[in-house]
Amino acid sequence: MAARFIAISDPGSALDKVARGERVLALVPGSLRSGGVFRGSPFRPGAAALLGIDLPRYVELAADLAADCHESEVLENPGSRSGWHWGWPLRPAGTS
Repeated sequence: MAARFIAISDPGSALDKVARGERVLALVPGSLRSGGVFRGSPFRPGAAALLGIDLPRYVELAADLAADCHESEVLENPGSRSGWHWGWPLRPAGTS
């Protein structure tokens, strides 16, 4: 079954070791220089391409969003609004 999977992982990680042991179809190494689990590492576009996402269009939309975030006031900023939306349920008890 593993021969049908493509693993994308940081070199030396637990997933990297399992993928090598299970002999997956392909192992795409990540960049250790990116840092952090939620990083924008160079192997993320590869995963998107494997899923069939139109990368040029995705980059175009991301550039538009970045411009909107840069040019907007905080209350209208799509990045701030997204952070508030996703972060509000995770706030510590007793805070508002």
